[in-house]
Amino acid sequence: MDQMVTDLRKLQQIVVISQAGSITAASRILAITQSGLTKSVADVESTLETKLFVRAARGVRLTEAGERFVRGAKRILADTEDLMEEVHGYNELQSGRLRIGVAPNAFLPLLSDVIADFAGEVPDLAIEVRGGPVEEIFADLSGGRIDLALGTTNIVERWPDIAARSLAPLDLHFFARRDHPASSLDPFTEVDLLKYPMFMPSDPLTSALITELYMRNGLPPRTSHYQCDDFQTIRAMVRKTDAVAPVLSVGAVRNTIRREFHVFDAVPDIMQMNLGVAHARSRPLSPAANALHAHLITTDGLFDG
Repeated sequence: MDQMVTDLRKLQQIVVISQAGSITAASRILAITQSGLTKSVADVESTLETKLFVRAARGVRLTEAGERFVRGAKRILADTEDLMEEVHGYNELQSGRLRIGVAPNAFLPLLSDVIADFAGEVPDLAIEVRGGPVEEIFADLSGGRIDLALGTTNIVERWPDIAARSLAPLDLHFFARRDHPASSLDPFTEVDLLKYPMFMPSDPLTSALITELYMRNGLPPRTSHYQCDDFQTIRAMVRKTDAVAPVLSVGAVRNTIRREFHVFDAVPDIMQMNLGVAHARSRPLSPAANALHAHLITTDGLFDG
């Protein structure tokens, strides 16, 4: 590395000599001794086994080989400067791309504000967000096709090369249209809720939670009346039917859902699930991934409102 830096410095010195027209003038511009510049030229000429400069009336001028050398040196110096700026921008989150996976897909509304806040802090960073089934997202994380995964951490042990950190416990709630028949029941029981058509997500963990509700109330697990992972579609269908849909949240259900739907209290004594952030152990976090990781675990109130 030291040799490479030294060689780049010599390239720059020779370019300045060619522009200044003399070693004396170049030494003043570069603030180094004339003997130091003379030695740099001699070193490069020795390596190339050719003369780069010849004496002129008032200094030096380039030989034909020297002209070719200086043209190439200028390109190398410009490319090096561009490279340094690019890497600096990458480290300072002024360039690069961050690929985020959210699993299951239904978690996207829960995490949208968190990701949007981060994007606002690093406007020059390209960010790619996609949701999908838990198995698919964690497999892509393991295979290096995404940089970070956000979602439930309960199944991380299936992938020994993935490390996860829990951010907050998740509560299971249900919501229905505001004038739903069960919305007027006070108090209501789980059985009151389970007799209506139910949305069952494809995510096996959330489906297992709902199946547990049926079983502990002595009801046979029912085939899903509706199955959908797109939250906007679920909301539209809930508005038009008697269906009840599950929603996992950190603490209270978000106000955006409460303003639009009737929300039933969190179901107690249910298997604990955790929202977390995961990355592959085999690859170091990129500066962008590391910044989002730190943002998630250090910022208070990420999931309020």
